[in-house]
Amino acid sequence: MTDRRVAYRSAALLLAYPDERLVERLPLVRAALEEQAAGRGRGARREPYTHLLSSVEVVEQTPVDVLARRYVEVFDLDRKHPLYLSYFT
Repeated sequence: MTDRRVAYRSAALLLAYPDERLVERLPLVRAALEEQAAGRGRGARREPYTHLLSSVEVVEQTPVDVLARRYVEVFDLDRKHPLYLSYFT
């Protein structure tokens, strides 16, 4: 059975503000997701892990400053896409 905690933790890391620490952790995140995507046993759901792996690929191929700028544009400046629930959402 696959472990959902890997998907949740990976998603949390990928949704955090992009910095050098994220870049340092990407090989570990990739390895954990690939292990879960390989899936063992019948009925293992691989989709969440393969989708997260595609996000890892985007982060790996994009410079950190571009990721940071895009993060601010989407989550900080656009009122329609707040990352955190608040009174204003």
